[in-house]
Amino acid sequence: CCSHHRYAAGVLTSNERTRAALDLLTKLGADTQRFWTTHFVDPVRDILAELYGAPRPSIDTATAAASRKSLHRALEEFVREVFSGSEDETEAAAVQAAAGSMEVINTVFEAE
Repeated sequence: CCSHHRYAAGVLTSNERTRAALDLLTKLGADTQRFWTTHFVDPVRDILAELYGAPRPSIDTATAAASRKSLHRALEEFVREVFSGSEDETEAAAVQAAAGSMEVINTVFEAE
């Protein structure tokens, strides 16, 4: 009836054995190539690119700039809320925080 029954029984024709061997070799070749590429070629290429290639930003510059501005605004707001100095000192601390300085925030946390 079906060739898989003959295969299970160990009775294959010469053509079926040849076809099975070719299928096995084809699969083995594809698996070997995939293994070689995944576990050797790609990692080595990535390491060489990291060592000798041009540096690539992991985040685009527009997103980084927007994140930086947002952080600076958050620092400024935080300083205005928690800083316990005169109005002029608070304003100066807020300006430092808006520029990205963590000095005022560290001072506030050290005082607590």
